[in-house]
Amino acid sequence: MSQRLDELTLMYLDGQLSPAELTELETLLRDDVDCRDRFCELTVRTHVLREIKPSQRVQPVTTTPTLSPFHGRSVWYLAAAAMIALAVTAWFVFRAEPRADLPHEGPVALLADMHDAVFADHQTAMTPGGALNAGPIRLLAGKAQVMFNSAAVVDLIGPCEFHMTDDNHGRLTRGRIEVYVPHAAVGFTVDLPGGYRAVDLGTEFAVEVDTINRLLVHVTSGRVLVESPAGQQKILVAGQYLWRIDGEMVLRDDDPLALPPPGASPRVAMYTFTDDFDGEQLDPRRWRALLPRPDSQLRVDSGTAVLTNRAYLISRDHFAAGPDRVLRLSGVFEFAGNLDFMQILTRAVPEPAGEFSETVEGLEFRLNTNTLDGIPVAQIMGRGKFHFDGKMSAPVPEPANRRYRFVIEDRGDTATFTIGPDTDDATPVTLTASIAPPLELARPIVIHNREGASQPGDQIRRTTRLEQLTIEYSPRPAAERPVSAPAPRDPS
Repeated sequence: MSQRLDELTLMYLDGQLSPAELTELETLLRDDVDCRDRFCELTVRTHVLREIKPSQRVQPVTTTPTLSPFHGRSVWYLAAAAMIALAVTAWFVFRAEPRADLPHEGPVALLADMHDAVFADHQTAMTPGGALNAGPIRLLAGKAQVMFNSAAVVDLIGPCEFHMTDDNHGRLTRGRIEVYVPHAAVGFTVDLPGGYRAVDLGTEFAVEVDTINRLLVHVTSGRVLVESPAGQQKILVAGQYLWRIDGEMVLRDDDPLALPPPGASPRVAMYTFTDDFDGEQLDPRRWRALLPRPDSQLRVDSGTAVLTNRAYLISRDHFAAGPDRVLRLSGVFEFAGNLDFMQILTRAVPEPAGEFSETVEGLEFRLNTNTLDGIPVAQIMGRGKFHFDGKMSAPVPEPANRRYRFVIEDRGDTATFTIGPDTDDATPVTLTASIAPPLELARPIVIHNREGASQPGDQIRRTTRLEQLTIEYSPRPAAERPVSAPAPRDPS
């Protein structure tokens, strides 16, 4: 009911309530004192937001409907009292407020803690307990915790770029932050790319911005107000998620990372996930292991997933690349020897028919170093119903450290595979293939290495170390969609 009250209140404040909705709001306020308190709270907060940053949209001329009085103090009495208190407080607050275009003088926060934190080279030396002035924090890796003067606490998860604006205000440019706001810091604001912003209403929440400025907000407890540059507002409550798709804010009650099972209708969602394999075992919420041979192994070791002798790493989530969706994988893998063979499949039926069989169906991206001339070869190929005009392949330079960096993009009708040595001066190879037919199947990702023996009697143990794995699943930019592809729809 609180979510519905918030929606009605915001429409009321914008003068957009229908007569039926006005009656519904009056009933809520008449019957529940908590609803009346919430109405006053939201009215005051909305007024503060509009004073700080007036909406840039052109509002139609409307007359705010009058709420009918009920027995006892009317809601207008309560709201008026709150607004009078606000006016007195705001006079003192805004009179002394510094101009937004001038830098904040003096420390605005302190560095409360950090764990394996690596900051940009030009970043001022960071020491736990040290004061922080307004300005950016560029965290390349690890975690850092900042406590603002207001008592709001922000955890930065690298890589992340976060700007401290003032005592109760910051800006997230890239990466992920997790925010805890005590009662004293209610109103803590995070500016986001594209003119969006998240305003705390007393809560814990997380915000993520990826490399192409897509954003995701998740509320752990309490409430958060998210505002678009056009003045559109959405209030999230505990457990809700909001993400931006093609400029629209989409609100859901379920986790956008929980994608549909095989055979279900795929939906457009944003998913950005990096696994640094820093635990003692695989995250069972993300992965499962398939070990078809007695000597197959899959373990986590020092930030890598180690696959030995036909081990399969299979995603729990399912992804359906297509005309309006893009699946992108990137990471680094390292071979233990010069006879190794690595395969990554999208839209896959993961289980092989036997211990020496291959994945039954899927779009396969592979690197084979066990070739006749000893030169590694990269390939894109189809299994099962996936077809090309022919195998797409090219030789790849073999680095001395046997480390390769890769990027895979599956766009439903086309796919690209970029791979090369994991060195700064390397020139990678890029393969591009058209897929026929462009099947839109919601299926797992499979990462797999091959068995050991290249000749009868050989006892070669093929081992691959996988690290820095990132999966991105997102709407395909409108300009890149086929003419016949519909625009993504609001999944709610």
